[in-house]
Amino acid sequence: MSTWARFFAVYAAFTLGVGTIYYLITGEDIGWIVLSVAGIACAGTVAWAWWRGAFRERRHDDDPDAEPGVDAGEEVGDFPAASVWPLILVLASLVTGASFVYGLILLPLGVSLMGWAIVGLMRESRD
Repeated sequence: MSTWARFFAVYAAFTLGVGTIYYLITGEDIGWIVLSVAGIACAGTVAWAWWRGAFRERRHDDDPDAEPGVDAGEEVGDFPAASVWPLILVLASLVTGASFVYGLILLPLGVSLMGWAIVGLMRESRD
């Protein structure tokens, strides 16, 4: 198992354990729900990577004897230099969050902005 997967698995076990103990001690709902969701998300990430076969080959970043320049020159992808979509996504998140505080009348605007930003990010990544 790679280093990142081991870290995620330990974090998942820790948050699930702390969430359980937190609920048994305090009886409060939101605390154990948040901790449990964080643990389930990390466990889901490790399970998804295992299902996709990410642990079949040994990576250079897990080899303690690897040279620093082993992966030099390896192409990692094409990323746009400038994009407006992250800004629109942040604004959509703010409007959506504000709708829960000030009134649900802002919710359709926030959700539609968020959908527009996500579609824009996906289309931009395919170019």
